[in-house]
Amino acid sequence: MVETIPPDVATIPAENPTKEKSRLQKGRLSRWVFRVVIVFILLLTVSAYFLPQIASHALKNPETVRWLSPEFGELVEIGDAKIEWGQPVSLNAITLKTRGGQPIAQVQSMKSKRSVWDMLWGTPKPLELQLAGIQFAVQVPDPDSQTKRVSLSSVIEKIESFEIPVPPQPMSVEADAITIHFVGTEIEPIEDWDNISLKYQYLVEQGKKQMVSLRMPRVEGHENRGEFTFGGTWHKQNEESIAFEGDWKDLSSAPLQPWLERVTGPLKGAPPTTGSIQGTMTRGTSGWESVVHATSHLPRLADGGAGLDSPVELIDVKIGIDATYKNDLEELHLEQLSAIGGEGALFATGKVSDLPGQELIDLQGTLKTPGQQLVDFLPLELRKHIVVDGLEIGEFHLQGMGNPPESEPTATASFLVKWQEIEAFGLNSRNGGVRVLVDERTVSASPEEMKVNDGRVHQIPTLDYRNSPTAMTFQEGPVLEDVELSEHVCRTWMKFIAPTLANAVSTKGRFSLESRRGTFLLGQPENSQLSGTLTISQAEVKPGPIIVPILGIIQTVQGMIPGLPVGNLSEMPLLTIQNEEIGYRLEKGRVYHDDFGFSIGNVPLATSGSVGLDESLDLTLSMSIPQAWFPRNGPIAQLLANERLQLRVTGTLEAPIVDARPLADFGKRIGIRAGAGLLENLLNRRRRRQGNE
Repeated sequence: MVETIPPDVATIPAENPTKEKSRLQKGRLSRWVFRVVIVFILLLTVSAYFLPQIASHALKNPETVRWLSPEFGELVEIGDAKIEWGQPVSLNAITLKTRGGQPIAQVQSMKSKRSVWDMLWGTPKPLELQLAGIQFAVQVPDPDSQTKRVSLSSVIEKIESFEIPVPPQPMSVEADAITIHFVGTEIEPIEDWDNISLKYQYLVEQGKKQMVSLRMPRVEGHENRGEFTFGGTWHKQNEESIAFEGDWKDLSSAPLQPWLERVTGPLKGAPPTTGSIQGTMTRGTSGWESVVHATSHLPRLADGGAGLDSPVELIDVKIGIDATYKNDLEELHLEQLSAIGGEGALFATGKVSDLPGQELIDLQGTLKTPGQQLVDFLPLELRKHIVVDGLEIGEFHLQGMGNPPESEPTATASFLVKWQEIEAFGLNSRNGGVRVLVDERTVSASPEEMKVNDGRVHQIPTLDYRNSPTAMTFQEGPVLEDVELSEHVCRTWMKFIAPTLANAVSTKGRFSLESRRGTFLLGQPENSQLSGTLTISQAEVKPGPIIVPILGIIQTVQGMIPGLPVGNLSEMPLLTIQNEEIGYRLEKGRVYHDDFGFSIGNVPLATSGSVGLDESLDLTLSMSIPQAWFPRNGPIAQLLANERLQLRVTGTLEAPIVDARPLADFGKRIGIRAGAGLLENLLNRRRRRQGNE
């Protein structure tokens, strides 16, 4: 059977072999692309599944952290990381370091509140983090090592150039279990503040804003640690502003104890402090403007800081600062500085100019403070002799250079000091005043409205702090003029120049004092040198113990003179002085004086020698026979007219010792002269009788 082909089919030509080959190749390529896509999808799926684990491992590598955050990466080291699509990010054992690589803080854990998937594909929200177990150390510098003078211009420059760090995206952070370790220069522990919590937010609505708050609650069993809270806000839109406030209660001052001891002396413990602070700072085109107010209960330690065993008095102090820095003028303007606490108050205004140069300071204001607080700044050797009531500084003016050459003092301050009453070294002044000039080296004062004991003050010694011990320097010239004599004057310092006035119980008279240039070293009187003249115009004094043995000597001498009745000198207790000029000098811890003449009753006496600053005596007492003992100018009066008894006095001002051995020689001389006088009288009578015959 023969197969026949339909006409329409038989007429179709055979297919081209080249096209067929191309068609087959395209089919194979499509199948290969499909397989590659399937494999890529499978790989992508597998990679996505394992990507968190890969990222968790990669974050342990510092290079990865630096690649992710070039700005902060080198400051962070992550010990462990856990990343899963459906779970929050968890980073553990985080170390924060300085740019030099030194660790400064440890973070136990950091977690995000949202899952990785939600952060990548969910609704955009600020990053939310939760931290726990932050620990870092704060090294308290040794105050003895801080000898470099702080430049105000460098401080302002750092403040002006300081930029508040801003995170790369909005976020909120909560942290708890924060611990601050305060350590010394040798990394020795001082104190720990723990259980601190922190909240932080960074927002970008209506400008950039950052808010932070800190809180450390009181913990049972840590009564001495205290508690504090602090909050601050930074906002930048057209201008930059900072606002902050905080308060603390019974907060330990142990971290500041080395600095406190520079003022108070050694402490047995760290006194607690309580207070609050509020402030605002605004930075525009002309620089920062700031207003700060603070209130604090500051401890005032008794006796220069005897520690917790001594009474501690808390003083409420309120401080206010309103200042503006002007970039174009390079000046810091102080619109207001106030400090009010207890019975004291300070108000000041002024400016600091030439900040890149010598920092020229010009401040003025008023200061009011209880007198004894100002006296407490004086050396102990002085302040124990000074009592003040109603002292205040009506005005003050502070000028100088904040950054001077090494040979120049930093600044000088002048004060107009007034008081209702001041008692110093037996001298009393009421409603007086002096102009005080203070610099880094000296304190000097010049009287303005000052009278003491109804007399005049010409000069006040200058205190020189350049060396140790502090020196009191007197200039050539009058010191006191026509001052009323008082018991206190005799008992404090005049007893060293005029020892017979020591411990006087009643005084009446006036005196003046002149000085040559000299220096008294506080705490080292044995190395001091002073000299001058004490002038007592007229005085009547009821003397102290040193006169008792002298009275006995006078009575003994009276008994040695034939025919002279012994008087009762206890009825003549007054020591009288008439126009005496006493030259004195202080050398090697002893005060030497020339002849100091005085009278007990009608008996003229005089002393010369020295009195130690320990009140030891080395004196010569001279006694002349008064003419009043002889009513008529008889032969015995003529014979004893030139007699002078000299005795040595030792011991102390409280217990004088008179060497009475010269009395025996004096008695012999009186007997010989009296016998010679009687013989001469007999011969004269015989000659007269013979002449009459």
